[in-house]
Amino acid sequence: MINIDAWGVVVESSVLFGGVKHFLEPGIMDAYFFEPTEESDEAVKAVTLKIGYRYQAPRGLLFRVAPNFIFSTEDNTVFAALSIGYSF
Repeated sequence: MINIDAWGVVVESSVLFGGVKHFLEPGIMDAYFFEPTEESDEAVKAVTLKIGYRYQAPRGLLFRVAPNFIFSTEDNTVFAALSIGYSF
């Protein structure tokens, strides 16, 4: 598991493909976390790929689920993201 207690820069991009209510949401994230110490200037670099499903009514319920695949200099892992909301 990745545990980072540092400041960093994160850049993420995703695209929606689909119709009126149902969408495929692929995306990519690039992250760079910097944790300077007296011994070294270690950095953690990570790339995350996601392939998600989004249900979004024109006005009403918004639901999103996506597995996220994280590849970093410390560890590789997978976690799920879940979002519930309201679109207006």
